[in-house]
Order: sequence, then structure tokens, then C-alpha cells
Amino acid sequence: ALTRALRDDFRDIRLLERCRRLAGKYGSDAAGTASLARDCSGFLGRLVLGHPLSNGVQPYPGLFLFGNDIMLSCPATPDGRRDGERVSYGCGPGVHGCLGGTTATLMSSAVLHHELFACGNPLLLSLPEASAATGLSDRIQALLDAYFAAGGPQLHFNTVTAETLRQARKDPAAHRGLLVWISGYSARFAELPERWQDALIERTERGL
Repeated sequence: ALTRALRDDFRDIRLLERCRRLAGKYGSDAAGTASLARDCSGFLGRLVLGHPLSNGVQPYPGLFLFGNDIMLSCPATPDGRRDGERVSYGCGPGVHGCLGGTTATLMSSAVLHHELFACGNPLLLSLPEASAATGLSDRIQALLDAYFAAGGPQLHFNTVTAETLRQARKDPAAHRGLLVWISGYSARFAELPERWQDALIERTERGL
């Protein structure tokens, strides 16, 4: 049934919603999926490192492709991602996997075999309430400490609300100074292509 649903791009909306709400996904800090993600990352990392090119050049693995988290065309996947929807950024979960909150996302990502991936495993978090929050710097410091202590290598933040981003898209002239982190670099939000703006708004709403 699931194979048919993927082929049909989840025409069964009830099954789509069940897959999106399924407990225990990567990103929820569930022991089973965390162990599976660690094993998979170790397999992929060692596979690349164990196969130098014929000219002796050693390729290095990474869990990040610049811009492909937004532009890559990928068929539907069992987590409830439909054909053409965005894949995950770096080592973070997909947008339908962020069900356990910020700490769960961090702890899930930290268990990967980061030591094998010299080309980078970035994780991007959005704090949608940050523009009005008090004690923001203390919260970010606590998140950084927890992630790095658990083995995480690289953590990026956006501290802006989704509503602010929508306003910036409607009135770019009034928000020319709004900088955001997107797919590996800082950019002026108003100058990003619409698809990239859509990705950032969606992730900000979901905390990724």
C-alpha cells in the first residue's frame, strides 16, 4: 500500500497525514531511528572514504549539497513528503520530521558519525519567536552547549518570524537589510528567488 501511495504521490490524503504525523521519526530523538541514522551515516561515510579515485585523489563525504535541499527534484518519500517538496537541509530532519521540538532535533542530529564527514554536516534552526523573546542569547548559548557536547559539529540560526519574512516579500524595499542564513550562506531575504524564500518561510514556521 505504501509503495502504491508513493507512486501515486499520496493521493490518499488520510495516509499522507498519517505518514506526516508518525511518531518516532528521525528528528524526534527516538532511540530506534537515531540508531538507524547513525548506522546509515557511518556506512555512507566509510563507503566514500574507502574508495579513492583511480588517480589517487581521496573524495570526502558530506551530508550537504549547496542549494540542492531547495532545488533538488526528488520523488515522494515515506515520511509524507510529496513529489517536488523540499528535502532536509544538511543533517537535519525533513520538514515533516520536526515533531519533538528543538532539543529533540539537536539530539537526533548529534548522533551521526560526523567525524567521517569533513565536507560538512550543517544544521539550521529557526527561532520564530526570537524577535520578541527575552533572554535570546542565553537560550542560543544553551542550545549550542548541548549540541556540541553531544557531538554536533556545526549549527546555524535564523532569528526571525515567518510573518516578518512574508512582509519582506510583499514589501522588499522596506526590508532590504533583512539578512537570513539559507543553504550555506547569508543573504538578503528580499533578493532571494521566490522558491528559496518559500523554503525559508516554511522552515521558519516549523523551526528548521
